[in-house]
Amino acid sequence: MLKAVIFDMDGVLTDTEPVHFRATNVVLATVGRAMTWEQYAPFIGRAEPEMWDYMRDHFGLDNSENAQGNAYSRAVLELLEEGTEAIPGAQRAVLSAKEAGLLTAVASSSRESWVLATLRGAGLLGEFDAIVAGDMVKRGKPDPEIFLAAAGMLMVQPSACLVVEDSPHGIAAAAAAGMFAIGVRSRFELDLAAADDVIDSIADFRARDYLPQP
Repeated sequence: MLKAVIFDMDGVLTDTEPVHFRATNVVLATVGRAMTWEQYAPFIGRAEPEMWDYMRDHFGLDNSENAQGNAYSRAVLELLEEGTEAIPGAQRAVLSAKEAGLLTAVASSSRESWVLATLRGAGLLGEFDAIVAGDMVKRGKPDPEIFLAAAGMLMVQPSACLVVEDSPHGIAAAAAAGMFAIGVRSRFELDLAAADDVIDSIADFRARDYLPQP
């Protein structure tokens, strides 16, 4: 029986991928390079170190991952402080889970400081029973660790969790965790074929639709 809904954040609740794309190019500008959206898109939903491995191989960055990560983190926080907004319908989607008597969590590949800043700016910070960020786990999506950690914090079995995601890596992670995965279409047109269900936008999500009907 469904007991919890776990939401991805970037692209599901808030539209922050453009922030991360801009921050990536802030770092690349230090070596006179730039990344196209087509090059960036495959990293949506993946752990940050994987992106920097690609950068070092293809853009001539040195091997100082800490320096790159720190510069990227500063750029992201500066951009987030300019303001973030919830995607239309996101607040109602979270409320629908709470009204259905379900626990709620956020499981995001972003760093904890970014997650808190983003949710605060979007007016969603106090709406969840648990928050798991990418720097709180060892392995990023598509590994299931982040979703299993969220289920553990909520004290529910993975099979009793529903995940709302917008990326193929997130959907794969949910499936590997043994959770029902809902794919949310976005303007990025990512492949959501592996999801158990697909909705056109977060505004279409209603938790009661996934509960047994009387």
